[in-house]
Amino acid sequence: MPCGIGCLCMDDSERTREEIFTAMGRCLHAWGFVELEIANLFMILQGIRRDAYTHPMRAAFEAVIALPVRLAMIGAYVEADRTLADYLPHVQPLKTKIRKQYEKRHEIAHALVAREMTPSGLKASLRPFVTMYGYSQKRGAQLSLDQINDRTKAFNALADRIRRHVQSVGAIRGLPADFYASPGEVAFTPLGPDDLVAHGK
Repeated sequence: MPCGIGCLCMDDSERTREEIFTAMGRCLHAWGFVELEIANLFMILQGIRRDAYTHPMRAAFEAVIALPVRLAMIGAYVEADRTLADYLPHVQPLKTKIRKQYEKRHEIAHALVAREMTPSGLKASLRPFVTMYGYSQKRGAQLSLDQINDRTKAFNALADRIRRHVQSVGAIRGLPADFYASPGEVAFTPLGPDDLVAHGK
């Protein structure tokens, strides 16, 4: 009988286990685009092409690893730039949404795929912040394959939301379209009242 977290025995749960590993990778990959769009937003706020990847300002921003600090930099910049007064009310809801999703990203990044016996048979799940004591006592959160896939969709939606901010700020600044959008990219509607809440799209 499989012995738990470290067991490599083949059984009916092995397929789900491998699917969870794949889903974890896709989920973290989706979050990578969130980080990319945050950097793009910082560039556009300053009127710099979002794809100026070798620009010193981008290099400086990306040297800051901590996401809360990056978000604080964006908030401080917008607050200090009076030409962005119309955009300022949209910053805090976006930051709140990013922080909430960032916590969900941590649950994917800091987890183990565990298998345990249940009344319906051996079951594989993702265990965020797992400890062996908690596992032995059947404590702690568990994420199913569907829940991981839902987070991937949520991260993709968040990247789109930030991309919409990038386009809106570019328009507010009166920048050439190729500064903040690529040919063939989805043209998002401008930010409006619905975007003043963290749960907005």
